[in-house]
Amino acid sequence: MEQLQVLSFNSNSISGPIPAQIGRLRTLQSFLLDNNKFSGAIPDSIGNLSMVQYVSLSNNQLSSTIPPSLFNIDSLIGLNLANNRLTGILKADIGSMNAISVIVLSSNQLHGNLPDSFGRLQMLTNLNLSHNSFQDPIPNSFGKLTSLETLDLSSNKLSGSIPIYLANFTYLTNLNLSFNMLEGRVPEGGIFTNISLQSLMGNDALCGAPRLRLSPCTTIISHSTNGHILKFVLPTVIAACVAVALCLYVIIRRKATKQGEATGFDDVTYAISHKLISYQDIVHATNNFNEDNLLGMGSFGKVFKGQLNDDLVVAIKVLNIQLEEAKNTFDAECRVLRLVRHRNLIKIINVCSNLDFKALLLQYMANGSLETHLHSEDKPPLTFLKRLDIMIGVSMAVEYLHYQHHEVILHCDLKPSN
Repeated sequence: MEQLQVLSFNSNSISGPIPAQIGRLRTLQSFLLDNNKFSGAIPDSIGNLSMVQYVSLSNNQLSSTIPPSLFNIDSLIGLNLANNRLTGILKADIGSMNAISVIVLSSNQLHGNLPDSFGRLQMLTNLNLSHNSFQDPIPNSFGKLTSLETLDLSSNKLSGSIPIYLANFTYLTNLNLSFNMLEGRVPEGGIFTNISLQSLMGNDALCGAPRLRLSPCTTIISHSTNGHILKFVLPTVIAACVAVALCLYVIIRRKATKQGEATGFDDVTYAISHKLISYQDIVHATNNFNEDNLLGMGSFGKVFKGQLNDDLVVAIKVLNIQLEEAKNTFDAECRVLRLVRHRNLIKIINVCSNLDFKALLLQYMANGSLETHLHSEDKPPLTFLKRLDIMIGVSMAVEYLHYQHHEVILHCDLKPSN
């Protein structure tokens, strides 16, 4: 079992402690024990799983503290420990999880403050710490988590005001701060434009947001004799606000995908990524590699559109294994893409590999290539602002590959057609 990559015992009635020997499975990539009756502490040896990407132990009876070694795994993408009996405080330094995208620690007995090191997890899209006993204000370092799509801090003992920076999170579509001890004015704009009362209720000292019928905020007005200065200051403030609004209009992009449930990794893509894909599955998905499903051709193979049994539409990159360079390309892409996490980069969903066939399953981009939108007469011309928006998005992705990923990645063939 030393080469085991996926260990899944979900939804059984297995009881007893998790064996400490689990740390010997150093090639493990997915460790999934949800919906069982495991009890006792999470073994500290879990920190030896240096290649693991997904750890999901939700809905068990695990107790004691979360082992600090778990937060040192830099390959981790998804961590779900919800609905257990875990206690104690979080490790002060959890910033080593460079690739982490989802953290779910809800419905436990954790307490203490939220570590500032959360701010270093800049690939984080889903953070659920609800139904614990965390206290003190929400850290300013959370302002760096600009990729967040879902943030649930409900049913804790958090105090202080709601951070204004949350209104600037472009991708934040689900926010729940209910049943804490937050106070002060509710921010305006962004996620707060359409936020519901259910997401803020249970914080009796909040004010503002007339739409939600909260108490009005009291303001002390100073009647200074120098009020005539406003005639000079006000135009400057208005001009600055207009400039900021124009900048935001240029760089903010609309988000098309919706985040799934905040309590686990239960979307279709996650399910597919943990399923063994056979050659027969790919033959069926592409209708026996029908030319009608051909999306494009390259030096090392072809790309087909395919629909899997789970109705997920994917792009399937089939390598020409007769070429030695194609084999090397496959190995390189698998090694690099498995840890790449950026909203402007296509994710690798799964692979199919044997001696006679190698293919990558990638996210399918239904709108086609940029080249088609630039040069096809069938497409409406792109406006200047849309072209600028695309350039900024590409630049952000390249900057991530060059400077923010744990190793430098060079694309070497960046062009509108790919």
